[in-house]
Amino acid sequence: GEGRNRHLTDDKPVGGGSSRRELLFMCGEVVSGAALLSLGVPFPAQAAAADFAAMRDKVTEARRQLDPVPNLIKDEKWDSIRAILITPPLSDCWGKSSGANALLRSYAEAVGDQGGDELAALEAREEALDHLRFLDMASYNNVFNPIKTEGESGASKALIKSYYEDPINELKASTSALDELVRLGEV
Repeated sequence: GEGRNRHLTDDKPVGGGSSRRELLFMCGEVVSGAALLSLGVPFPAQAAAADFAAMRDKVTEARRQLDPVPNLIKDEKWDSIRAILITPPLSDCWGKSSGANALLRSYAEAVGDQGGDELAALEAREEALDHLRFLDMASYNNVFNPIKTEGESGASKALIKSYYEDPINELKASTSALDELVRLGEV
């Protein structure tokens, strides 16, 4: 005992020495960290990157869901368009149910966390949300629109034009916003 405690002052080692307990604790941390690395357990940054990649894949898939819609508009298959809009992950971008549109909110935040332009992602999110809702509304309106010619049931030329152009315009705006979100996720 006497030689071992010779360098202690106020029960603390002097000169950078450590107690056996501290040394064992540090060795345990090093071994545990090495074991976690060898097991491939993700660290927070890796987990965040994996979550971000999964969200980006969902946004990309949601965008692809819109690919058949131009032909459906041309063929006036309004119910088919609405069926696509209520199918996840696209419905997760704009839907009215609780928790819906959380995908794009989380995605916009994750774009910022990954070093991307979060503000631009939030703006594109709002554009996508609004225009997907308007696309659904325009498709819904056309389900019940029997008007094909001017004057029928008091329909004006402008009203008839809007029945045909609104879905196309909303699809273009929705597609553009989702394309922008996918692009912003390429950080």
